[in-house]
Amino acid sequence: MALEPPPETVYDSADAAYEAIRMWAQERGYGIKKRRTKEDKKGSVRRRDIECDRSGVHNVVNPCRPQTVTRRTDCPFKVKLLRQVDGDNGASWRIVVVNPSHNHDASLDPRVHLCHRKRSRQQLDQIKALTTVGQPGRVILTTLLQENPGTMLVPRDIYNEQSRLRREQPSCLTSIEALIETLEKDNDWAFEVKIDPESRRVTHLFFTLSYSVGLMQSFPDVALMDAIYKTNRFKMPLLHFVGVTPIDTSFSAAFCFVPGKCADDYLWALQMFKFAMGNIKPRVIVTDGDHGLKGACREIFPDVPQRLCLWNVNQNVLAKVKTTWKENALGLTTEQVEAQRQARDTFMDRWDKLCKAKTPNQYEELWRKLKRDYLDKPKLLGYLETEHYPNRQGVAFAWTSEIRHFGQQVTSQFEGSHADIKKILHGASGNLLDVTTKIRNDIHVKRQDFERAFAAARFYPPADVTAARVPIFTKNFNMLVTAQGLRKVVEQYNKAKVDRFDVVKLGDCTGAFTKVFGLPCKHEIARQLSLNKDWKISLEDIDPHWHFVRGESPPPISLPPALEEVVILESALVEPPGRPNKNARMTDTSTRRDPSSLSLLTNLQVVTTADHRGARTKSMPKPVPLWINTFSGDMA
Repeated sequence: MALEPPPETVYDSADAAYEAIRMWAQERGYGIKKRRTKEDKKGSVRRRDIECDRSGVHNVVNPCRPQTVTRRTDCPFKVKLLRQVDGDNGASWRIVVVNPSHNHDASLDPRVHLCHRKRSRQQLDQIKALTTVGQPGRVILTTLLQENPGTMLVPRDIYNEQSRLRREQPSCLTSIEALIETLEKDNDWAFEVKIDPESRRVTHLFFTLSYSVGLMQSFPDVALMDAIYKTNRFKMPLLHFVGVTPIDTSFSAAFCFVPGKCADDYLWALQMFKFAMGNIKPRVIVTDGDHGLKGACREIFPDVPQRLCLWNVNQNVLAKVKTTWKENALGLTTEQVEAQRQARDTFMDRWDKLCKAKTPNQYEELWRKLKRDYLDKPKLLGYLETEHYPNRQGVAFAWTSEIRHFGQQVTSQFEGSHADIKKILHGASGNLLDVTTKIRNDIHVKRQDFERAFAAARFYPPADVTAARVPIFTKNFNMLVTAQGLRKVVEQYNKAKVDRFDVVKLGDCTGAFTKVFGLPCKHEIARQLSLNKDWKISLEDIDPHWHFVRGESPPPISLPPALEEVVILESALVEPPGRPNKNARMTDTSTRRDPSSLSLLTNLQVVTTADHRGARTKSMPKPVPLWINTFSGDMA
């Protein structure tokens, strides 16, 4: 097909003439490029040469790159832009076709030509704005296409522009230097960094926002701590500090990049957390059972009780139980597989009852019976005696019922927070500057959500916790205490109401409910109503954790001192423990966490059964572990 040259017309400027040629070429399947310019004696441009973008010959041969490609075909097409002076009307530019022929066919898509993919100023501003808030290139391109379906940009154009923006960091700073400079100049940050004195590399980085500090000082009762993996290209674990609000939502209190999971790393992070939070002391700490983290918590907060995540404990025990009674062993019949499963379920039921024992004596008695009945399983008992029995006070109800943990007995609050963080990171290939920037943007968004939800919780109190529904509440009491706390009181009130508020019929009070939640139990409600039928619950009967507004004001925020002027290098790549990956040279950009031992065992549900025709293999259905649940018994 003949590729027509542009018409020889006149334009007011060289840019307008070039754009007219480009649009003409785009509609006809070829592209152009600027070749050279000629100037007059005064230094003004008098001629511009324009060629086909497939002109020239690719004569560079690199034996190390035999798979290179080229668009050049030595195309002879050539156009000139000549300046002509029109007297008083000024200068104009005329298109002159020198060679109208091409030696190639029309392209199938105009996006293969770079000249048609030039980014406009509006597009550049939009790419910069979306990159600043942490959007990946594919999302940015989708946004541009939705606003203008005729956009010629391709993903590579977005990535190149993002790379250019990163190179525009002030003073040619590295990413870690730019991060430190940003943290120092912005008073919204509280941070501390630890640098190796020999290598000058960053080994630890603690950071938080003043807004997060204010939330933690306002709601200091519960602190959840856990590490997030696969968040950055250095493979540094990200220790995440999470707080809990009285409306049962969570917030990110602080973060800390650490090189590993040893006690010293956690100890430094917890020291910075305590310092940044104004030396506040949480009333309970919930972790996933990491020994280094637990030891650091005991040293920094020696008087604060610790809770272990019940769900994680049950998952670990279940994984060990599945290796004890294997369902996927070769040669097992259907009856034997069912027997293995029944034995496993029986053990997990007994483990569940052990964790729910109400007193230490009852726990010890059930523990002795469990060991006596499973003497033929020494590996399983050895695992429990080594890993769980020493930590029973952080898991078993007999001891946790003495802790005011407000019902926070699992780290499920973490799962949502971790998922949100990994969602905004869009992979594990970013540096520390990228990660902190995206986390900050996410916190600012969630700040708006929480402030709206907290205000709405007080402005729109639920009808089921009003004085009209619950006689022991005073008018507007639900505007002083959150609905989450009042509903627990209503539950206790209804239990006492069933027995007509008879203290004798309710039985003995263990005090567990009040110790855990800081709210009056059914026994206390019945006792008060038996003394005074017009008794009303007061704000002093409710733990401040459930108050909308606390009486005491939070302490001022303490910021670490500024860093000295030293050369700071990027963090070193952290080598994960275990056997090296065969694809060690490949960068793992996935944020998906590695499967646990239970996940690996659950996926191996293939067993072999035998019948009179010989052996055959079939897949067995995966059982649902019904025993993995939270304590739901009556604690009062």
